[in-house]
Amino acid sequence: YLILLILYIMKRLILLIILICSIISANAQIAILEHAGASSVYTGTNALVNAYDAAVNQDIIYLGGGTFTATVLNKTISIYGAGYHPDATGVTGKTYIYSSTTIGESATSLKLEGVEINGSLTVSAEGVVVKSCKFNGCTLNSNNSSLINNLVLGAIACNNASSNHLISNNIMTAGIQSISNSTITNNVIRGIVGSYSANRRYIWGDNNNIYNNICCDATESYIYEVVTGNNNTIHHNVCWHSKITNDNAGNIETDNTKIDDAARASLFVKVPTDRTWRWDDDYHLATNYTGSDDTPVGIYGGDYPMRAYYLPSTPHLVSNNSSVKSDVEGKLNISVTFQAQ
Repeated sequence: YLILLILYIMKRLILLIILICSIISANAQIAILEHAGASSVYTGTNALVNAYDAAVNQDIIYLGGGTFTATVLNKTISIYGAGYHPDATGVTGKTYIYSSTTIGESATSLKLEGVEINGSLTVSAEGVVVKSCKFNGCTLNSNNSSLINNLVLGAIACNNASSNHLISNNIMTAGIQSISNSTITNNVIRGIVGSYSANRRYIWGDNNNIYNNICCDATESYIYEVVTGNNNTIHHNVCWHSKITNDNAGNIETDNTKIDDAARASLFVKVPTDRTWRWDDDYHLATNYTGSDDTPVGIYGGDYPMRAYYLPSTPHLVSNNSSVKSDVEGKLNISVTFQAQ
């Protein structure tokens, strides 16, 4: 066991050195593919595409900072980026995919974490997990997806009777449409679905467990109700609205808190009064509201509290004081600091 542990640590150190060298070389786009105990390095804007083409099911791709060409993802792989918040990616640069991204039907149980997508996300495979990413709206065409710790600048829409999702600890600038048999918890929902007065709500669906969320549209003067649908369980949410759900539809609502305009304006430490999103937003609660599990409602409570700067779960590179050239003996001084997540 000791020998296996030493070999594993050596492999990780080699992978780390490769990553550091890429950082030293002016934040060039780099993708590292891990397959069957071996690591392969790809560079340039097509690094993700090339690493993906070489990957097989169960492989892992690590992306450094930089802009990457998108590709349709149709394999059961894991992809980890460096994050996207400018205050946390000064050393690595943010991981940025510059067009909409599709996770195809064959990518069962794919994991995507720590990237910003310049467009929307479409998920058509079963069991996909998307964490700590930023994208402009999401369409779920399959079942058992998990969206956790994301910044969603748009709505989440479920098609083709998709169900059994986990929507947890996300910031959303619009609502959730046509969702069923799912768990919706600890989100901050700052926008609606529906365009006319009798059709405006935060969540529309059936047979969901909806709890510990904050629903506080920043601009609408009228919202019909918080949840529309049948047989939903709705509890321990903080909602800017007088009506939680429609009547006579089998919905159960308990222990929800309704807030007025003044309470909505002072709900968070620092969040604008419109729907725009800013890097210095602070979604910590200025007023204490406790959820069903005795943790705060919103993104900093529950089973998946949001990390600072929306960082992914991989170790975060916080400083790099490495030399850019080797010394007279051909040695390269590497001095870096990582922070565990």
